[in-house]
Amino acid sequence: MLFSWKKLAAGSLFGVCLQFSLSAMGQEEQPSSKAAKPNQLAVDGAPTKAIEEFVAPDKELAKEMAHAEESEPYRLKGFYMAADYYLARPRRDALDFAIVSNSPLGVVSGYTQSLYLETRSGFKFTMGKVLRDGWDINLSYFYLHSSDNQTINAPPRGALYSTLSNNTFDDVASATAMANLNYNVIDIDASREFQPAENFLLRVIGGGRFAWIDQNFSAIYNGGSLGATNDFVSSPVYFSGAGLTAGAEGTWACTEHFGLYGRAKGGILAGQFRNFLTETNNNGEVTFYNLVDKYQELVPVMELGAGLIIKKDHLHLKIGYELVNYFNMVNSLDFQALSFGKITRRMSDLSLEMLLIQGGITF
Repeated sequence: MLFSWKKLAAGSLFGVCLQFSLSAMGQEEQPSSKAAKPNQLAVDGAPTKAIEEFVAPDKELAKEMAHAEESEPYRLKGFYMAADYYLARPRRDALDFAIVSNSPLGVVSGYTQSLYLETRSGFKFTMGKVLRDGWDINLSYFYLHSSDNQTINAPPRGALYSTLSNNTFDDVASATAMANLNYNVIDIDASREFQPAENFLLRVIGGGRFAWIDQNFSAIYNGGSLGATNDFVSSPVYFSGAGLTAGAEGTWACTEHFGLYGRAKGGILAGQFRNFLTETNNNGEVTFYNLVDKYQELVPVMELGAGLIIKKDHLHLKIGYELVNYFNMVNSLDFQALSFGKITRRMSDLSLEMLLIQGGITF
């Protein structure tokens, strides 16, 4: 036992001495910092090739990274904001309010007179964040308002028939109609970017949508065989709902600053429709109809778009053509039968045809 302790102490003393000797040798061989030159090790005053071999690949790597950045598809990075301007033309059916006949009463030979919602400016504002792993989360709000109104009189040797009145007045002397659209949509989207090919970027999108879409339609009739006096008919449709959306957008970089894009998106919104039908005569003194129709419905939505994109540093400009369609957005009440208990419907989709100009900045 005593021998083992002596052996252990001798070994420890030998290790301490050996470590001290190696430290002293290292201090003697360490060169002065003043004598060292860049990219050289001061050993015997000769340059070392190891540093030069290490620096050379770094230069090649930098060139490759610069080339990759030049050919990289157009993507927003970090926190960004975008403002969209839309020159939008809303389209829908079931806005007829009169039939113009070139023949006198009893023979209908002419055409229907309808309203057409005007081309108006729409605006969309987007705020988002692109995460380091390629995920994009953004919030956007889109607003559009459009309207139209017309007045028509019976032709001199013909007749004018009302189409919005409900078993009250048939032929009239004049008809004035008004319609407007208020379109409010909020989107919350999450997307992921992929690069399946060189210079091509694919973004897969999914999220939720909240929509408030109001469509007003009314007409005023005067004159005719029964002597209508400001016969007012109103048939608005109000929709509010929310649902899920999904789609994809592909971007192809043609040059360093110029590219093309195409997008498709679809969804289904669950919401409530509130349809009203009101008809009064004699400046509101006589009421013929005052009905409310409420129901729940699933509304399919489809969007398509294509255009070009220009990018420079932290700015980008997007110019494109967009189509949006909401299915079965009009299903308003109508009474065309002689029986008040038999309801018919005015039915239509709601579509938007738009020219898009988008400007964006990335921080």
